[in-house]
Amino acid sequence: LTVASRLLHRLKGADIVMVEPRAEHNYQPRFTLVGAGLKSAGYVKLATKDFVPSGVRWVQESVAEFDPVGNKVVTDKNTTLPYDFLVVATGLALDYEAIEGMSRDLIGHNGIASIYAGPDQAAASWAAPDGNCATYWRAADVSVRTHAARIWFVAIRCSSASGSVADQA
Repeated sequence: LTVASRLLHRLKGADIVMVEPRAEHNYQPRFTLVGAGLKSAGYVKLATKDFVPSGVRWVQESVAEFDPVGNKVVTDKNTTLPYDFLVVATGLALDYEAIEGMSRDLIGHNGIASIYAGPDQAAASWAAPDGNCATYWRAADVSVRTHAARIWFVAIRCSSASGSVADQA
């Protein structure tokens, strides 16, 4: 969306085409608020159409192949899109299953949390620490090379009838 908007404003008269199949856009910076229990999962779900800049043509399909020699993209619905210049933004694909014994289905259970798997998993992460848990928040000012930043550290200490989670691991 950002690239399409910038190109639209810098290349007057150009035909800017964005290929994106999803009607719903999950605004990831908000996931932290869902994971902290401050907002619901629906808070991050936004309509993609509301963010496509006026003047950008949105093709709501997936790219199936691109031909750099023929300067064309073919979608999963067999739409051929010729181009002069192509910007490829592959996005991020999280692979929880690459971690031995891990699956997205485990998020929100037995103390497993991840806000990045999706809005519903971020919401489930709020409830993930099972048992009697105490959460400690602490802010620290840090300097990384020449950039200063404020980082929040979260420590969760959970205990159950059989001892702390650390004892059960």
